[in-house]
Amino acid sequence: MPRNAILEVKDNNLIDTIRGFLRSLLEKGLLDAMLVPVEVPSRKNVVQTVVTGIDGLDNANPLAPVMPVNSAKIVSSLTKVAPSKKKIGLVLRSCELRALTELVKLKQADLTNLLLIGIDCFGAYSVSDYGTFCQENDSPTEKYLKKVRDGNDSLLRQSCRICCHPVPLTADITIGLIGMDLDREIMVQGSTEAGEEMLEALDLGGDADPSKRDESVSKLGSEREKQRDEFLKTVQEEVEVLRTCSLFLLLVWHAITAVLPVPSVIAGSVCLIRLRLWSGKLKNIWTGPKRRELFVCPLIPYCFIL
Repeated sequence: MPRNAILEVKDNNLIDTIRGFLRSLLEKGLLDAMLVPVEVPSRKNVVQTVVTGIDGLDNANPLAPVMPVNSAKIVSSLTKVAPSKKKIGLVLRSCELRALTELVKLKQADLTNLLLIGIDCFGAYSVSDYGTFCQENDSPTEKYLKKVRDGNDSLLRQSCRICCHPVPLTADITIGLIGMDLDREIMVQGSTEAGEEMLEALDLGGDADPSKRDESVSKLGSEREKQRDEFLKTVQEEVEVLRTCSLFLLLVWHAITAVLPVPSVIAGSVCLIRLRLWSGKLKNIWTGPKRRELFVCPLIPYCFIL
């Protein structure tokens, strides 16, 4: 059974509490280094950084809602040729952990001497949106968490809105945020033998009951599944429209090749290639009802024929 512990949030500062937990892993010599998102000097982005001392965690921010690169790629670059000789902790989102698992299966990454520290993820912004968000807010992380509590964050990437697995599933240690009162406490869970040993060495007290958190995770997963189904339904409708247009263009093409000489057919081929490239732009314009889309599409080939 996983070992669950409670971390008290001091002075209503969640990010400092998480930094303190990560510092303790380095201070007690449980880890030699740590890969963690660190804010750049401009505070408009974060970069995954290998930190070897506790001072390097002063600007660490694993809660920042931005992911300029999937950290699984970095781990692959570090361990693909040879496994790590030092004990390194990896602070990763749930999607990064899943990507890392697949890379390990393909033998493009090695988890030897690596401690996986997963953190609940509420979603991320695009790099450009996060930069703008930081310019508009003095405390972007706190503002982001407030929007999470309100349940209305329009800046989240589409893939994050329909992600049904916001919780780390393969981590040694999980920093649990979902279902917790983030102004008072968070949960730290040792999900593997290595994770339990780390928590025992830290001597964290306050054994936590995960039932409330599990209920919140299940509820959030159900909401995301509904959003995913709605999104896939919309995509299916758009694909059906494009399929109808493609079939019509194919019939027009056969009609052209049946009555026109070869040079005209070649010229028509060039026109259709241009049409194919243009269709990608048209997709952004076709926002009206389906009947309007079906009315516009048949007119396109006549423009090229004339």
